[in-house]
Amino acid sequence: VEQAARHLDDCRQAAARMDTSIDLLERCAVTREAFQHANEAMVQQAGWAGYHLTWRPFQVGYQLVVLSSLADPWDDDRELMDLLWFPTGGGKTEAYLGLVAFLCFHRRLRHDDSDQGAGTAVIMRYTLRLLTLDQFRRSSRLIASCDLLRSRDPSRLGDIPISLGLWIGGDSTPNRVKDAASILNQRDAHNSPRQLTECPACNQSLTWRHDRTTPGDGAIRCECPNDQCELGK
Repeated sequence: VEQAARHLDDCRQAAARMDTSIDLLERCAVTREAFQHANEAMVQQAGWAGYHLTWRPFQVGYQLVVLSSLADPWDDDRELMDLLWFPTGGGKTEAYLGLVAFLCFHRRLRHDDSDQGAGTAVIMRYTLRLLTLDQFRRSSRLIASCDLLRSRDPSRLGDIPISLGLWIGGDSTPNRVKDAASILNQRDAHNSPRQLTECPACNQSLTWRHDRTTPGDGAIRCECPNDQCELGK
C-alpha cells in the first residue's frame, strides 16, 4: 500500500508538470512556435528515414513533463533529472530528439538577435562506440532537418547554422584538420573523419574533401552530391 501511494504521488506530479507545459504552450507564443518547428522537423526527418511519424502517448507525455523546465529558466523542475525508461525499439530516441529540436529553436526564438541562441545546446553521451555512431547518424537527420527549416527563415531563426559534432577522442576521429586531410581517402582508416557515409535526406553517398581555400590548414567539407536532394550541396 505504501509503495502504491508513492507511485500514485509520482503520477500526480507528472500530470501536474504536463499541465504546466500545456499552459506554457497556450500562453507563450515563443514556446508554442518552437514546439511547432520541432514537430515539423521531426515529421520531415521521419519522411527522410522512410516512416510516418505518429507520436505515442508516452513520447508526448515525456516531452510535456520536461518541456516547461527547458523553456523556463526559473522553473523549479530544472533541479530534477528525468529518466525515460522504455524497452529497446520502443521510441525513446524520438522522444528526446523532439526535445532537442524544441530546445534548438526555442533558444533562437527567445532572443531579439536569433544568433544569440546559437552555440552548444545539448550534449549526448553513450557508453558504447557502436551505439554512439548509430545515435550520431540518427541525430544528424534531425539536425539537418532543423537547419533546413532555419535556412528557410534566417531572419527569424538566425544565420548561424544548427549543427552537430562528434567528440569521441583521437583514437576514433582525428583531432586536427591536417591529420584528417592526410587520412581522408584511406577507406580502411580506423580513425577516419568519414563518420557519416550517407546523406540524411536521400541516402546517397556523401562526398568528403579537404578544402584548402580556408585559412590555416583548411577545412574538411562534407556534401551531398545529389542536386535533387533537399540537402544537395
